[in-house]
Amino acid sequence: MNRKAQQRGFTLIELMIALAVLSTLMVVGLPAFQTFVQNNRQISEHNSVVMSLLSARSEAVRANVPVVMCTSNNGSSCRDCATDLGCANWEDGWILFTDVVRTNPTTEEGVVNATAGTNAEVCESDEDCVLAIYDGLGAGSTLRLAGAGSNNAIAYNATGASDVSGTFTMCVPKTTVYKKLVITSTGRPKTEEASPSGPKVLSCP
Repeated sequence: MNRKAQQRGFTLIELMIALAVLSTLMVVGLPAFQTFVQNNRQISEHNSVVMSLLSARSEAVRANVPVVMCTSNNGSSCRDCATDLGCANWEDGWILFTDVVRTNPTTEEGVVNATAGTNAEVCESDEDCVLAIYDGLGAGSTLRLAGAGSNNAIAYNATGASDVSGTFTMCVPKTTVYKKLVITSTGRPKTEEASPSGPKVLSCP
């Protein structure tokens, strides 16, 4: 005669203990996991800025033409600080473009020329053309440039030197450090870290 195997479930006490252990693990582990995710997000966004600067510099040297990296929220032109209060908000996005049209008096360094062939299939040698478009950083992050020169554009010449000597400061919410990117007159970016006041950045300036 076969007997059915006895099936035993959790008792109420066992279930309460399991829930208590799970709650403890979540309280301890979730904040650490969130910090891990945000720190990795900061590293990724920081690397994006570094690669943009290196790309602009290397293209200027390779093509023997000035290349500009500037703030942009439309992917085709630089933000105008004369009319746009958010022109220095790099976190909103930026573009790289060749800045070869300098004989036109309406062309300024850091501004894509109105006659540029940005929509052309092939970029001509006498046109200013957008090389790359970057969407910017994630929600809540900030990226600002301070120093000698423009705070919304960096121009590299054919030798790889930049017209700006300053520091990018990146802030990502809920991370433990600010990322700093120093730009020297040679154009090479150098990464630094500076701990903010307090153990963690809850919101960015």
